[in-house]
Amino acid sequence: MTNADESHHESSERPLLHTLPDGTSIHHLNAYETDFMYREVFEERAYFRHGISLHPDACVFDVGANIGLFTLYVLREYSEATVHAFEPCPHVSALLRLNTEPWSTRVTVHECGLSDSDRVLTFTSYPGYSLLSGFCADRTRDYAVLAEGLRNQMQAADPSLGNIPDRMIEMTLGNKLANEKKFGCRVRPLSDVIASTGNGRIDLLKIDAERSEIDIMRGIKDSDWPRIRQVVMEIHDAETLAVVTRTLKDKGFDVSREQDTQFSGTDVTNLYAISLVRPTV
Repeated sequence: MTNADESHHESSERPLLHTLPDGTSIHHLNAYETDFMYREVFEERAYFRHGISLHPDACVFDVGANIGLFTLYVLREYSEATVHAFEPCPHVSALLRLNTEPWSTRVTVHECGLSDSDRVLTFTSYPGYSLLSGFCADRTRDYAVLAEGLRNQMQAADPSLGNIPDRMIEMTLGNKLANEKKFGCRVRPLSDVIASTGNGRIDLLKIDAERSEIDIMRGIKDSDWPRIRQVVMEIHDAETLAVVTRTLKDKGFDVSREQDTQFSGTDVTNLYAISLVRPTV
């Protein structure tokens, strides 16, 4: 769930404060990312479609939390909700901690990713576009998604533009995927986290992990699937979508999908799943 515009890149070397449309301030990396995430989470409620809902004391696992806007939405909107927020990138995780500090009794920040085993993987960070950072980052592939999303966004804003030249897209995107950094980050199986935290249920498992979805699902033991009541995730390719959909249906979930219009021409799809299995906890 990404976006691009002409706002300039702000350095990730020091915490920056950005004022959200509701007047509150948040520590962040880039204004164009933060504004996009706010619209997606708070205004469009993109994670609460196709029947996804929460009760006041819900337990939410936010995988790929970034600076924490989805986590903040849950904490603000659901008075007794608790969140486990996962962000493997150290400097982003630091901002996540700052942003969720007022709710420290209801949120646990895990500076790690999720996968099928406990290990260290190479993480690629894009300072100019953190939303595409991840363990499976590929600059050429990521640029193509970003460019198509921008093209759709520009055409929606001004249909008279017609076929937008590649050069215009290149000039607008600038160096948003430049100066990538690579470093080792820990990943853990979700079932290990469930065992260590003692969580009896997960009311919503939100996954935005940039092509790590299959490995994350492989890290869930059969005995833990009945604990998970709802799943929402962003998926980037048709093969992963097919595997994830089949797995969730096999585990007793009703699955829906929806593509944001700005990603027309790409494989980026949002998936929504609600368990039909009676919870065991």
